[in-house]
Amino acid sequence: SSGDKLSDADSIEAYGTMIWGDKLIDVCFTHDQEKIYIYYDDGDYALFETADLPVEEFRDDDNEWRISSVETEDITDNGYSDLRVYISHSDMSESTILWTWNDAASCYVYHATSSFFYQSNVVDDQPENDFSMYEGIWRSDVDNQYSDAYIMFDAEGYWQFYIADEMVDEGYLLYEPVWDYVYVDGIQDSTIEGGQVELVEDRLYITTIGYFNRDVLEDYPYKSDNPYYNGDSGVYHRDISEFQGTWYYDKDLSATMYIVIDGYGNWRYYERASGDAEGTEMDYGTFSYSADESDVYYADSDMYNDVRFRVYDLDEDILVWNEGTFYRIEDGGYSDNRNGNSYYSWNSELHQRNVSELKGTWYCDEDRSSMIYIVIDGYGNWKYYERASSDAEGAEMDYGTFSYSTYEDSTYYANSALYDGLSFRVLDFDNDILIWNDLMAFYRMW
Repeated sequence: SSGDKLSDADSIEAYGTMIWGDKLIDVCFTHDQEKIYIYYDDGDYALFETADLPVEEFRDDDNEWRISSVETEDITDNGYSDLRVYISHSDMSESTILWTWNDAASCYVYHATSSFFYQSNVVDDQPENDFSMYEGIWRSDVDNQYSDAYIMFDAEGYWQFYIADEMVDEGYLLYEPVWDYVYVDGIQDSTIEGGQVELVEDRLYITTIGYFNRDVLEDYPYKSDNPYYNGDSGVYHRDISEFQGTWYYDKDLSATMYIVIDGYGNWRYYERASGDAEGTEMDYGTFSYSADESDVYYADSDMYNDVRFRVYDLDEDILVWNEGTFYRIEDGGYSDNRNGNSYYSWNSELHQRNVSELKGTWYCDEDRSSMIYIVIDGYGNWKYYERASSDAEGAEMDYGTFSYSTYEDSTYYANSALYDGLSFRVLDFDNDILIWNDLMAFYRMW
């Protein structure tokens, strides 16, 4: 560099976009043996910021390394990009270094516990992901940033994270074979997100938030303060509000039988002709709890006197209803038009999903700083935004609702509510890719 400008553009190793207050700034990256240098990517290449390398972690003879990629997400959610740099070494190993932006000190701060050095790229047979050792309820102890938090795991690695008895995030444990660690992958991008998980003697340690102790009541997913836990008889139940959703017989969305349960324990049983989207309500009623059997409930009919069905809570999304097995497939909040969502029209032959599954923010060309993006809620309502270059916010240019194509595979129509007669053809290309109006690809980026 010459002064505070990059002299040789050929030395640029990576590019990115920084979140900086209310701005998005295009930058580029290079390095020497002491710092990572960040420059404005505008042709003038003025110095934007630097991050000090943890030189003590590098081998004395290792001068031949390069930046392979950089991530600039705002991990700490303070309005400024944090920095995760991936490094490739000459011996084919990799290092990952994390810095977070400290606004008070106006500098990047190195995080040793979330950084890894000289990890081998050679991966042997990946071990089977066995998360059963974490199964149960773990409550925060004195070495945790929360005093009233707990996390629940099942044997498959599904977890739910609670603060003050309110669930703030959920997701799955994932195994990273390159660096050989287990980490939490969440939906809501909460403080626990990305934390590495390990057992330290009899405690659970998650790097992002601290230590947990195993609860004395280990039967997932029950809490010791659950009002439906009978401590004398040892009978356990979940709150029936957790059954909210639509449950399909034999895990088939086109099944001839399905059950809709609301958040208050009211249920409705439907039957339909094979292939039909709509069903006929055959019975309805409320739940009650078995007094002497764990995980057992009774569906009491309000339509027929003295009729009740035994219901066994086999798993979080599996109910054995009068010896028939029903699976919860859709989010209970967006179940179907029988719960008020007029956009439900599943068609398995045309491979159409419930539009509630399109919920999220979709960016053009997989670029968070793109000039156009679309926001879709859980009910099939969409809003289309455009923004000036580098602006974080966009102006709403159009909005409307989805409808389903009656003859095209994986196809929907985004009908404008702002402009009469305007409709965009939308192809559900992949789980997180939509082709909008046959021209532009939008990527869902959480």
